[in-house]
Amino acid sequence: MTLAEALALHDTILAEGSVYELLRRDSRVSFDSDIAHGGLVYDDLLRTLLAGVHREYLRIANDAGLPAIAFADTWRASEERIARSRFAGRDVNGDNVRFIRGLAGEAGGDVIVAAYTGPRGDGYRPGEAPRRDEARTIHAAQIEALATSGVDLIVAATLPSLEEARGIASLLARSGVAWMLSFVVRRDGTLLDGTLLGEAISRIDDDSIRLPIGYSINCVHPDVFRDAARAAGGAARRIIALQANASALSPEELDGSETVEGDAPSAWAAAMMEARKVSTLPIVGGCCGTSPDHIRALAEAIARA
Repeated sequence: MTLAEALALHDTILAEGSVYELLRRDSRVSFDSDIAHGGLVYDDLLRTLLAGVHREYLRIANDAGLPAIAFADTWRASEERIARSRFAGRDVNGDNVRFIRGLAGEAGGDVIVAAYTGPRGDGYRPGEAPRRDEARTIHAAQIEALATSGVDLIVAATLPSLEEARGIASLLARSGVAWMLSFVVRRDGTLLDGTLLGEAISRIDDDSIRLPIGYSINCVHPDVFRDAARAAGGAARRIIALQANASALSPEELDGSETVEGDAPSAWAAAMMEARKVSTLPIVGGCCGTSPDHIRALAEAIARA
């Protein structure tokens, strides 16, 4: 099932919660300093642990009778990062997509196989973001690798800057694959670089030879999203996905934090349902601080609605 087909047939598509943050805090897991959890598929134990997290999220969606989106762990797997890592020369993007596709095939139910690309720098630090032309050069190889891997959807996630987003969007629009951009926003409806969310959406739409299937917000609390979407006005209609943090702390407070405190699953799920009243949000899931318990609570809240 493609994402477009799932959106036409279902009011809700359940995305995963945190994978990166859950495993980063597991004492058995060691991330590569450059590509993070993108290299876990190459170690038998770590691959098993990674599979367990993804399987649990897919099980929750299947038990709830909802289509799911499963993401390959490629958020940090850009060409320059792979080249610096101990996995240089490997097809990190393709191997991760094939891994996720295998889990999706086992899961039963409808699963959209997606993959992440991310910002060059820290998603909470817009000053590290490259300009548009430089971003095209930096991100081209990874987007090509993902597009040729058989992935159903590419999401550029945790984007703090319009300029880098424009460069990535120009590549994704030519990729032949369904695509979305996912921004980090503040309560006042701006990206972290100060650009109004509505302006960012309009600029990307105007630039693109093939429009994204929609826009997403990730790595902020649902209450922050709700305020930002209200501030964005009519542009919020283009936002179709929210993968929200459990914590309402600001990016500056969360950046580099070794402990992430956040809402209990039931409170977070209630906040997500409130966020859906502001924008339709057919695609919902979690980001930092969320767990299978949070996604299960969200699925149960959706069933009660």
